[in-house]
Amino acid sequence: PFTTSTLQQEASRKLGFPVGLTMSVAQKLYESGHITYMRTDSTNLSDLAINGAKNKIISAYGDRYVKIRQYKTKVKGAQEAHEAIRPTYFDQEEVSGTSQEQRLYSLIYKRTLASQMADAELEKTIAEMGQKARDGKLTIEEMTGGTFTITNGGVFGSLLSTPILNPPQSAILGMHKIQDRPVVVNGQIVIRPMMYLALSYDHRLVDGKDAVTFLVTIKECLENPGRFLLDL
Repeated sequence: PFTTSTLQQEASRKLGFPVGLTMSVAQKLYESGHITYMRTDSTNLSDLAINGAKNKIISAYGDRYVKIRQYKTKVKGAQEAHEAIRPTYFDQEEVSGTSQEQRLYSLIYKRTLASQMADAELEKTIAEMGQKARDGKLTIEEMTGGTFTITNGGVFGSLLSTPILNPPQSAILGMHKIQDRPVVVNGQIVIRPMMYLALSYDHRLVDGKDAVTFLVTIKECLENPGRFLLDL
């Protein structure tokens, strides 16, 4: 769950909010009764909050996605009597107000709920988002705040491009058109279907070695899908 400092950091990274704006919007959410605290260095959640999160997860996803956790504050001298920053009511997924208030509340709500979820929820969420995308039902709100994007310019005929990062993205993988090209295989020039991959990433967050290793792994998995399926 969020403390004041981690909320400021995450709002800056995901929403592009400066510290002053984050605290101003959080103050409005607090005054409106949408969140319980806005200034705390504790990661504790009350039993009431944990039960509220648990019930919401069960109603939305089922028992298997619940994993109750109580976080211990690592900051020396932290005021353990206070709770972490959390929604007041867990049945309130959205709030009225300005766009900034709605976005910050959504960040707090999702973080608090995720703190009591089993790791398997990530797999379910990816599957649900993928199905929505295939059905053409994915909304702008559901695509907002992502830190990694896959873009496919190949469907429009693009052979190669350099994806441009938009905050809060940390990296974008670009896919392109598959087209027959001459390549050298075992010393012979042959025709093979080829697709260029491009990875743009924020060097402040991602080391070059890790980025290139990731890109090469994607290439190898596409060349040999069995390797990916067998997790080799």
